[in-house]
Amino acid sequence: MNRLIVLGLGETVNQYEPQPNDVTFGVNDVFKYHAVQNLLLVNTESCFTKGDKTRFNTIKNSTPEKFYSIEFATVQWERYFNNIEYVKHFGCYDNDGLRKELNIDNDFIYSSMSSPFMAVQLAIKKNPELKNVYIYGVDFATHRNFTGRRLNLEIICWKWLLKCYRKKGYIFHIPEQSKLSEI
Repeated sequence: MNRLIVLGLGETVNQYEPQPNDVTFGVNDVFKYHAVQNLLLVNTESCFTKGDKTRFNTIKNSTPEKFYSIEFATVQWERYFNNIEYVKHFGCYDNDGLRKELNIDNDFIYSSMSSPFMAVQLAIKKNPELKNVYIYGVDFATHRNFTGRRLNLEIICWKWLLKCYRKKGYIFHIPEQSKLSEI
């Protein structure tokens, strides 16, 4: 049975045990933990070249079968990857704050403050027949950028997203150490 796997960079990424038929999506420098078939990078190169360039070098040396990026970042990554596909996206926020609802039946994906949020949608859009989605490394337990109000807003976005996909029959498998397991 094929599994749809989405890998972030949190602690539970180490709980992922690859299976031969897995369809894998990852974000940023996930190759330091696991090789993935599909890599999504929404940040520009400059986000990974300040100070220590270890993360940038990991990304640059990654070998996904397919690379995805968003419009403002794509141009910068084209010099490293030949197989880039542009991903159309809209934020979970509008002028009034959080959107009232998400419509996942669009030709775009929603963005939030975390790359894995987009990676889950991209993985499902590219593999709609795979209803079992395993999410590792999207924990929000120790991430320095996700505390207080910012963490609460991100969790609200994930609640909306998972609810939309669950209505369509998707089943999410999330390690209990992740704050997403509480949704």
